[in-house]
Amino acid sequence: MNEKVSVNALKNFRNDRNQSKNNQKNEVNCKQCEKIHEKKNCLAYGAKCRNCDGRNHWAKMCRTLRNKQKNVAARRVNAIEENCENSETIYIGELKSVNELDMKETNCVWYEKIYVNKNPVMFKQDTGSQVNVIPQSELLKWEEKLAVRKCKTAVLDYSDNRVPILGECYLNCQTKKYRKTYKFLVTSLNSCPILGLEACRELGLIKRLNMIYKSPIETPELILKEFADVFTGTGRLNRIVKIILKDNSVPHVAAPRKVPLAIHNKVKELNNMVEAGIISKVEEPTEWVSNMVVIDSPKKLRICLDPRPLNEAIQRPHYPIPTADALVTKLQGGKVFTILDAKKWVLAVTIR
Repeated sequence: MNEKVSVNALKNFRNDRNQSKNNQKNEVNCKQCEKIHEKKNCLAYGAKCRNCDGRNHWAKMCRTLRNKQKNVAARRVNAIEENCENSETIYIGELKSVNELDMKETNCVWYEKIYVNKNPVMFKQDTGSQVNVIPQSELLKWEEKLAVRKCKTAVLDYSDNRVPILGECYLNCQTKKYRKTYKFLVTSLNSCPILGLEACRELGLIKRLNMIYKSPIETPELILKEFADVFTGTGRLNRIVKIILKDNSVPHVAAPRKVPLAIHNKVKELNNMVEAGIISKVEEPTEWVSNMVVIDSPKKLRICLDPRPLNEAIQRPHYPIPTADALVTKLQGGKVFTILDAKKWVLAVTIR
């Protein structure tokens, strides 16, 4: 009797184990609600996703959201890992989707158009990259079909996710001054082409500066010192003015006028003019003599001549004086305008 009972207990144990196995077969790890349950008993059935507005799954299990996260992770590439022997880690900057690119130059990102196999390509200059990267979509635009050789190169992003690399190829790059051939890694991502440090330097796109020179501020003192010959003395114009007298002109000799004692010292400016070569002493007889006129100006005395008798005997040259409107039209296209006042310009003219 006891033996029969023990056998029945054994049968019951086996039946329970078989039933448990059958239950496990019916249960699944659901991809719609992330829970383990029997088939056709999903808690997310009929639910609306908050991410894509789809049905029968929850937002945390949404495939659309997962694809977006995977694409974002694939855009940032920080390391290249060689899977062959004696490989080394190669670093590049950032791969961005073409849809996110703004090709306008900013202070932090530089783009340059380079002709690759005679095809214009807009590259991002990345001085932190040790390799050149070009997307397969760019190569497919060209009429020339290029052979992409397989390579054991894996591209990793900052979270160690692999970015697909299809292979490598050699392309001819040309700028205005240089033409070189470089190796490019071909990626299946629709990203912006990247030009590495070596290519940027050899193509003349960047230049290493060991020292930066700061030009001094141009103060009036520095300008006067640099162009001392321009601001020293009265100067002399290259053009010579010749006075032509009329045929029937009669020479005139004016009697010298007395100079008041109060301005004797100031009138000695004539001696300085002689030393500067502006005028010269005339000690021999001459046909024409004009009176000296001293004009008392607010700052200093001006020494002039009274040329009225001489003006009557001079043949007048007829020259049209330009109007203000005519002078303004000649200023068209000018970039720098200033007001200049010639220093003692009458004394700088040579008269014969």
